[in-house]
Amino acid sequence: MLRYRFCFVFVILLSALTPTSSVAAATAEASVAQQCGSFVSALANRAIEIINDPKLSEEEIKNRIKEILVSDFSIESMCVFTMGKYNKVLSVPQKEEFRRGFINMLVKLYASNFKEYRAAKFTVVDIKKKTDSLYLVNSRVSIPGKSNVKITWSVTIENGKLRICDATQDEVSVRQIQRAEIQSGFAEKGVDGFMKAFVTNYGK
Repeated sequence: MLRYRFCFVFVILLSALTPTSSVAAATAEASVAQQCGSFVSALANRAIEIINDPKLSEEEIKNRIKEILVSDFSIESMCVFTMGKYNKVLSVPQKEEFRRGFINMLVKLYASNFKEYRAAKFTVVDIKKKTDSLYLVNSRVSIPGKSNVKITWSVTIENGKLRICDATQDEVSVRQIQRAEIQSGFAEKGVDGFMKAFVTNYGK
């Protein structure tokens, strides 16, 4: 958007602003990309610190991780994507129940892997701009005695704030997996049947 504006100014004023504006736009993009990398790195290291805190019980660790999901992940967009066409069918109370259950589901599904990352070291490898509001942060997680894990974090900009909207490992997307499973559940049990089971399993 900035680039187009500067080009317009160039056409109107017939000035020598184009080189300056190009540098400014490139600098701005690099700054946003750097912020995305720092954001993901800080988030990952905070999670590792939580997992390694000997004072925290397993339940407390889950609660802290849940806090990160709520504050720094784009839960709303992830829920809408996961629900797909059923987002238009669910009532407002059902959507809120789904949102709470979705967060609890993520924590529950991946809690069993927390211990594996206690000795992990997190490194941002590179950052790529996908769109004006979406950046891909490629990272490497090193775990002693195991092969490095490569994870790509999709970072979106929502109302001026950075949020993670997906994570991909070995070309497998977290939200794509959840979408497939949840869509299958809706199709098999129907909206009310699926929501009843979903709330029973993840609603608390």
